[in-house]
Amino acid sequence: MGNFASSRNLGNGYPTPGPQRPDIQDIMNHAYFLTEGQWKEARENNSYDYIVIGSGFCGYAFAKRILEKDKEATILMIERGGFLLPTHFQNLGASYKKLVGPISETFPWSLSQSTMLEKAPYRVTQHGMLPYFGGRSFLWSAWCPQPEAEQAEKWSPELFKSLTEKNGKTSYFDDAIELLHVHKSNSLPFVKNLKKLKGLDLEDNLSKLQLPEYGALQDAIYNKFYNNRENFNSNVDNGNRTGAHLMKVEYASLACGDGENKGIDFNKFSTPTAILNLVDSTAFDTKDPVAEKRRKERNNMYPNRLHIVTECVVEEILNEDNKAYGLSTTRGTIALNDAELIVATGALPPATLIQKSFNHQLAGQHFTAHTISAITARVEKYKFLALLGQDSISENDNLQMGAIYLPFFAKNKQQFHIQLSIIHDPNPNKNRELAMRYMPDVVSTASPEQLADSENHVILVCAILGELDIHNKEAYFHANHDHDVTTASVLRCNPSSIDKETWDDMGKATYDILDFLFGDPEYWYSDLNYYQESQLGKDVVKDLEERSKMQNSWVNKDKRTAYPHVPAMVHEGSTLPIVNNNDIDPVVNLEYQLINRGTPVSNLFITGASLWAQSGAWNPTLTMTAMALQLADKRIAAKKAGKAVDAKKESINGEKKHINGNTIGSNEVFSLMDQSKF
Repeated sequence: MGNFASSRNLGNGYPTPGPQRPDIQDIMNHAYFLTEGQWKEARENNSYDYIVIGSGFCGYAFAKRILEKDKEATILMIERGGFLLPTHFQNLGASYKKLVGPISETFPWSLSQSTMLEKAPYRVTQHGMLPYFGGRSFLWSAWCPQPEAEQAEKWSPELFKSLTEKNGKTSYFDDAIELLHVHKSNSLPFVKNLKKLKGLDLEDNLSKLQLPEYGALQDAIYNKFYNNRENFNSNVDNGNRTGAHLMKVEYASLACGDGENKGIDFNKFSTPTAILNLVDSTAFDTKDPVAEKRRKERNNMYPNRLHIVTECVVEEILNEDNKAYGLSTTRGTIALNDAELIVATGALPPATLIQKSFNHQLAGQHFTAHTISAITARVEKYKFLALLGQDSISENDNLQMGAIYLPFFAKNKQQFHIQLSIIHDPNPNKNRELAMRYMPDVVSTASPEQLADSENHVILVCAILGELDIHNKEAYFHANHDHDVTTASVLRCNPSSIDKETWDDMGKATYDILDFLFGDPEYWYSDLNYYQESQLGKDVVKDLEERSKMQNSWVNKDKRTAYPHVPAMVHEGSTLPIVNNNDIDPVVNLEYQLINRGTPVSNLFITGASLWAQSGAWNPTLTMTAMALQLADKRIAAKKAGKAVDAKKESINGEKKHINGNTIGSNEVFSLMDQSKF
């Protein structure tokens, strides 16, 4: 793909100066994505084995697996958005945080009026989509816990077993861990490898480089939770008010390595660069002239096997007799021919697409997500010195961090978990940029205001995520009559009574376990806390005026808010549930095929969190990546089996179709019928 300003006949200022204002999208189109001319050629003449809608985790996982295992496969990847960032914004520095969040989100749905009229503190909306190449992968926490069977009780046992059992040396979860570069927070590559350098080229390198440490402080707090888990669980009458059950204590699994354990930096995973690397690394070997001729006939961008078109919104899947045969997009129609269609675009957009394309009555009947509570506490440093048995938290006086994953079952059997981020910053003014760069969860982290006067404290940031019940009749994603077919759905996400109970207990249980383990921490009283309380009114919160003055300050536990609810949900799912054990009508079978009117659509496959039959409370990325890898393997196996069947049929029939002595396929027959070819 050549440079449009330096082509064979036009470039270097000859014969005229040429373009003077190239934008980043034009440059990316000519370097990696399809130009307008190449997209026209792809639609008119190219043939693909797979067309993948979406460039997030699932689209990447599927494409990589296919291209690595099937050396002849070709893929077209369609992304609705353009290019924004090459990597996770945290890898680029704190300043880039301004680019993500509400300013860059879109909401391809209408929000139900009943959801907006829900009373505080339970009124909640859904975070929007990031319609760019790479999707949400450049803004995510990168926490990747692997669920246990107990947490996925309502999933299909067959499906969950197939993801966790080893197929050879590894399971699909193992493969997803490797693909996303996931490491436990007590064995992060950059920490291990910097320590290996000590005494070699850079003596005391951690101290001189002043990089943060995931070390002794994290271990001490992990041990505090681990050693007291059973005491907390059993202390229902005195300390554990809600009866919540702490299932286990884990060092957090973070997608922040480089994949080769050689990194000396903290690098959160995202898909843009990984996908672009696939374009070159999976190109055809051009040494075989016979194979080269055959490949060129169906691929005008030869030798690349992965073609990417951006700023292209799929509006409808054209289908007939339970088979997809084309895509109607904002940039024209493309025929599928023999390609299989892989929908990998999250949870809400694919439900809208299936509703409109198939008039599907089950799509969007269910909706799940994770409600959020946010609690930040601080504990005096001296309490941890006693735990460590030393005079200083760090021998280098560096920024100290940690990440611990704490999954719970609420008394009502719903699930929630605490993502605990640990920070001790002896030099908060100096380390502001550094702290943002290395935070385990930059989406929910200590603010500069919280760090500013906390040199003598350890800060514990708790992001608490709880499941929304899939049987909640007040939560759904139904089709409506919006003039734009890609936004023609209405989202209703009112928490049910059991969801509200869980949401309340998430905060109470977090307060309980922090008080139980650390005595009397101070708690941050935020403007969001005040907002929630102000909506309840003076009859409920008697000292509302006094509490207004407390905003954004540390308070004792008797002044902390009873309503740490965050009015936004994340990890949406369950709009196209897969076969399950949860009394939910499936929309997708265990081969990941769409079920339409009781019959699988032969060449349409779905992956992502839309398949969730129970949201649980674990972060979904690792699981959906494992499922995308499994889908790729299933399609490779089906393709091999199909070739074997075709060969058998030919031998039984004893003849093949020939023209001038050459074997031809159906696409070539159509090309001979095209008068423009004569």
